[in-house]
Amino acid sequence: MADVDKERMAEYSDHWLWVVDEQYVHTPIGADTLEPDDKKRGIELPALARAVALNAEGKTAKAVKEVDSAVQAGLNLPELHWTKGQLEFELEHYEASLKAYEQVMQLRPKDKAVIFNIGLCLEKLGRVKDAAARYRELTALAPELWVARLGLGGCLLKLGDAAGALKQFDGCLERSPEHDRAMMGKAAALHLLGKYDESHELYRTVLRIHPNDPDLLVNLVAVAAACKDERHLREYSEKLLELKPGARAALEGLITAALLRKNYDVAAHYGLQYVQAVPDSYEGWFNLGVALKQKGKPQEAIIAYEEAIKVRPDGAEAFGNLAIVHHENEEFEQARQAYERALEIEPSHSGTLWNLALLYHRTGNLESAEKCYARLVKAQPDREDAWLTLGYLLVERGDYLGAIEALEKIATKPHARFDGEVNLAIAYWRAGQNAAAKALIEKGLTERPNAVEFLRILAVMAVEEADQDEAVKLEARLTEAGEIWPELSYNAGVLLQKVDRHGEAVQAFERASKAKPGFGEALLNLGHALKAVGEEDKAKQCWRDAVEVMPALAEDYFPAAK
Repeated sequence: MADVDKERMAEYSDHWLWVVDEQYVHTPIGADTLEPDDKKRGIELPALARAVALNAEGKTAKAVKEVDSAVQAGLNLPELHWTKGQLEFELEHYEASLKAYEQVMQLRPKDKAVIFNIGLCLEKLGRVKDAAARYRELTALAPELWVARLGLGGCLLKLGDAAGALKQFDGCLERSPEHDRAMMGKAAALHLLGKYDESHELYRTVLRIHPNDPDLLVNLVAVAAACKDERHLREYSEKLLELKPGARAALEGLITAALLRKNYDVAAHYGLQYVQAVPDSYEGWFNLGVALKQKGKPQEAIIAYEEAIKVRPDGAEAFGNLAIVHHENEEFEQARQAYERALEIEPSHSGTLWNLALLYHRTGNLESAEKCYARLVKAQPDREDAWLTLGYLLVERGDYLGAIEALEKIATKPHARFDGEVNLAIAYWRAGQNAAAKALIEKGLTERPNAVEFLRILAVMAVEEADQDEAVKLEARLTEAGEIWPELSYNAGVLLQKVDRHGEAVQAFERASKAKPGFGEALLNLGHALKAVGEEDKAKQCWRDAVEVMPALAEDYFPAAK
């Protein structure tokens, strides 16, 4: 019987696949289109001067009140609204900042700086689609303004459009090739597109500029995990843990690195720390279960998988691995329930179907095993081991045509499995398709001339077809291959006897009796063959020997008087 499928290691993709940096552009950009008179008026406005002074003293809230007072007094001037927008942004009052910039927009509709700052406020408010629309408007208005492409790229990352984001970051880098935030954005886009090697290289370039950037290290942990690059995964995770003790991504990376190098003690060590810090982590409990199972602590692994299921009741992986532990512990009912629950969640999972089929097979529930194998080959048509076992079960059940259909899926391939060819030959024979069986066997014997499995099938067919010469020939081939089969010798003798070839029959029965001492039927028929060739004394001795080993033979020949 095949082994239970290996346990699967959960991925932490939903926690640290990538990080979108919230600060591609740190602050609003300055005004670019205030008219000369506006600037002069701004300098002369006492309210504006006081607001600037208060902000310089760190009294930003009071500075806002000064500007508000001027506006309420009827001064609807762009420089006042602009200043309010800047001050409110510093206070992280993004809604108020947005409204102030929108006031400027009414007065200066094509002001590039105000369009950008409105986009930035919208992004801060979580209105990413609206922000992207503003940045896109700005890139059309001023293609040379690389910060607009930077902002748009960041929004597209958040919206899941990695390809679009990559285009914007490339545009930004054309104008500012060494811009670290643009490189970081491009690396994140490449990461999301699955271009891990390019992404990794670019992240490392940024790392040389910002060696202690925790967000960057989180992304490096993620891309190293995606590449199964255990050395770098451990390096980045350890560095991140130094910068941020207890960092979730760092612990996740160290657990995954330990699992990749099969150091289950280390994986369990960090895994326990992780679930203590993040008790609601499905992946944390799952990977702790993997480590504990591999450490030889199945009962603790069961507890970990059960905790994972509490966090995520539809976690098919956890149910699948929980079932494996029960299965290996020979706790078959618990294993069956867990496998079936996993399949309710993920009906076509090949590993779970295979393992449940093995369980049913082992516990003698062949009907259910057959159904599982049938489901498995439907979900995974190239699964040769499943087709083979399904075909075997169908032969055992007597569904020979069904077995032929299953086994032909694998036996006709260029590198067909030998056991598949043997079972297919049996199915052909049992279905009465002897010609097909012989053709398949002869082809197989060209590659394996002494394959006793094939020779035995041919021998049985020869006996059934009453071809005594072929039966004797195959008996000899089997003997040369090291296979002594007394029943075949006996049946060959019976066939020879029927066509009055008694001398050859004697030899066949003698071979059967020698190979299987106490073979009563062979001794009995040997006696008949000896009598037919005139050796009555030897015949009588054979009969006496036959009756001695099988007294029931005497009853058959000398029934009791009625």
